[in-house]
Amino acid sequence: EVLEDTLEAAWADEDFAARLTSLLNGRRVQPGTHSFIDRVIPLAEFLDSVADREAFYESAAAMNDPQNAAYEKLKQAQTRVLLEELAQCKARLQHAMAIDRRYCDGQYATNYILTHVLPTVEQCQILLERRRFDLCRRHLEELAFEKMPGFKKKLWDEQCKDLITEPVKHVRDKLKELADFALLSEGYDEHIGAPAAQQTRTLLELTARFDRAYAEAKRRRNVLDFADLEHRMLALLKSRPEVAADLRGRFAYIFVDEYQDINAVQQSILEYLRRDDNLFVVGDVKQSIYGFRQSKPEIFLRQLECAAEFGDTELQGRHGGLPLPAPCRIDLRENFRCRGEI
Repeated sequence: EVLEDTLEAAWADEDFAARLTSLLNGRRVQPGTHSFIDRVIPLAEFLDSVADREAFYESAAAMNDPQNAAYEKLKQAQTRVLLEELAQCKARLQHAMAIDRRYCDGQYATNYILTHVLPTVEQCQILLERRRFDLCRRHLEELAFEKMPGFKKKLWDEQCKDLITEPVKHVRDKLKELADFALLSEGYDEHIGAPAAQQTRTLLELTARFDRAYAEAKRRRNVLDFADLEHRMLALLKSRPEVAADLRGRFAYIFVDEYQDINAVQQSILEYLRRDDNLFVVGDVKQSIYGFRQSKPEIFLRQLECAAEFGDTELQGRHGGLPLPAPCRIDLRENFRCRGEI
């Protein structure tokens, strides 16, 4: 209902209606069709996990303005996405070769991978790092893979065949898909980058309008959702240092379970409430299943990178000019939930 009202108001705004027409022209607009309209509410829900909504809108708008220096950050982010895809491709190929070495003495697919597939992945990585997007696109467009060698059933266990071939096929298909990635398109800045940036800014403005309308609807009904409670708490801690100081002194220890499911707002609240010696968290990044609730397991991973192994007191952190023990990491390697056979 709030989204429908937001759209009606947007169409009534003559200037914004023209931008909406450009965004939606020739595209589906019905709910449930993966349209731009379908992205508004998920975007607003994503903002529930962002510590500073207004800063996000400003940063996103700047990154989608070709005349702004921040626009380069958008291209850098797209480049990182491509490099991450290629890194995953390389890892899949290495996994396939490891299985080949174990079960086929490296005689089935290793030479094929090293000769025909892995060099393509590595060449694309080099070209992207050098920002030669044109050459990378051409390299991917000209791909023509030879067939994989035959599997010798008399020599090797056939159960391992798919474990080797599937990663290789996945990588070959992925490489062909990457040729269509927007950043690699010929004349990206002139023909794609600017129009896409304009459409993104329109979608951001539509989301901001919905965000404001939804907040007003809750205010009229005198209700708050859980994200509101988090954001109001964070705003209180930011604006009232004496409140944050009082709460820091109130708790002897702060314990956080399922830390892999934390988001940026919750982490910011923790930073205001914790002292340097009283926070204990438990988590397993492999159990992070709440991405739809905007959890950010990379927060957990960043904290792990800063932590010293238990017993290593040589590593030191610094805070306010005073040396402090580094955060301590304890790996729980024993399983008490299952029988020994498992």
